Amino acid sequence: MDQIAIPDFTSGAMENWGLVSYREAYLLWSESESSNNYKKTIALVIAHEFAHMWFGNLVTCQWWDYIFLNEGFARYYQYLAGPATKTLSDWELEKHFNVEVVQVALLADSTDSAWALTAESYSASQGDGYRFRASSARSATAKEQQY
Repeated sequence: MDQIAIPDFTSGAMENWGLVSYREAYLLWSESESSNNYKKTIALVIAHEFAHMWFGNLVTCQWWDYIFLNEGFARYYQYLAGPATKTLSDWELEKHFNVEVVQVALLADSTDSAWALTAESYSASQGDGYRFRASSARSATAKEQQY
């Protein structure tokens, strides 16, 4: 699997067959200058994109109405990558899931204006960033509750 850092890559990160492209800030870090939190963010982004190789590329939904499934699986499994790798096992990323994902999902569901996970879509570009993040958090939380 090849990975490339692209200056000002608009998507932040995107998985493709054989190549994952990242904005430089989501792949490159400095041993002496980057904080542990910054390194953790990079690790989670990389794990998320690799999870999309299965949930989004090999197995995907028929249409964008159910994109929350692809994102939910990738969001959930990005936190399970830590124990599976020697480098990240000390970080215990799976323990961060409750604070960083479940709390976002609960906040999204706590309002009177909470929306359904599925919504009729006519193109991939519909929906705003917050709705996308909250939907992936809600879907990942539901996945986590199954275990």
